[in-house]
Amino acid sequence: MPDADGGSENGTLLAVALKQEPMQVAEIVRVLSDLEIVVERLPAGPDDDGRVVIRIPPERVLEAVLALNYHGFAEVRVYR
Repeated sequence: MPDADGGSENGTLLAVALKQEPMQVAEIVRVLSDLEIVVERLPAGPDDDGRVVIRIPPERVLEAVLALNYHGFAEVRVYR
């Protein structure tokens, strides 16, 4: 069920494009953990080849996307 800001009560999904999955997933988690953003990695779907899908708190989306872009993750999709 959507909450007041339009996100789901379970969080907002980010799909982040990867080039080298194992190393880059650890980097994504590190970047977001440094900002004290709780990250939940989700199983990849059939359309998520070359991407990692994570769930984060909806109020931290802008901060997370900017931090990931700054650290070289240029393709980040947000799903609410």
